[in-house]
Amino acid sequence: MVEANDNHAETHTVAEFVEFCVNGRNDKSGEWTAQGKGEYLEGGKDAGGQLVDQRFCPRILEGELRYNCVVDALVGIIHKKHLRCWWHGLHLHLLRSRGGEVQELDDDFL
Repeated sequence: MVEANDNHAETHTVAEFVEFCVNGRNDKSGEWTAQGKGEYLEGGKDAGGQLVDQRFCPRILEGELRYNCVVDALVGIIHKKHLRCWWHGLHLHLLRSRGGEVQELDDDFL
């Protein structure tokens, strides 16, 4: 697996991964070089405990585009670019729809 915080790779069994996520560092979770302590479900939903299963995006530092729509009309595009790594702040640039620098994106979207 690849750690989302710093992009380092680790190899673990599914059992070790689940143990780390639920109970943190212990003998059953194996040796982890990740900076986090695990225990992602600690405190349950009310305490914000959660796991998100999503595709790893190795090019996320290049940024992403968010298309804002009202019903079926594109009203704006936001370029969201991470500064150094995904958790260290963002630069948001509102790109106006209809002409200018985003006309080609508008045309391709519609």
